[in-house]
Amino acid sequence: MKLVSLLPVLLLIGGIAAKTNFKVNGTFYCDYNAWCFFVTLWEEDTSEYWNDVIDTMGTKCVFGRHSYFYELDGTEYEDGPFDDYYEIFLTVRHNCTSYGKRELRRETTFESVKTAVSYTTWNVKLTGDRGELKDEFV
Repeated sequence: MKLVSLLPVLLLIGGIAAKTNFKVNGTFYCDYNAWCFFVTLWEEDTSEYWNDVIDTMGTKCVFGRHSYFYELDGTEYEDGPFDDYYEIFLTVRHNCTSYGKRELRRETTFESVKTAVSYTTWNVKLTGDRGELKDEFV
């Protein structure tokens, strides 16, 4: 009987998850006068189909300058069961190449679920044919 009366309290406590705010900024550099990019902040899960999008900038095109400062800001409320760390990575798809669109991925970093605010800077020179070829920006 005592267990039954404690069950709602346990469910309430178990359902409260600490949140972590992720703040990312940086500068993309490109030697072309006209170029576009699409940047995404991710939380990695067991399968890439389950990865969480924390924030994205959407497709942004730049004309007449060779750099662009970006900022992303998003929140995660929990990770998988028995997992005390978020697995965080960034991707940028861009056309600052000799042909087509490419995707670069920043190496996965780990952030404790107990962290209130996480700050990351990612500056990237996009010019060149590094990364995986992609058909679309999204």
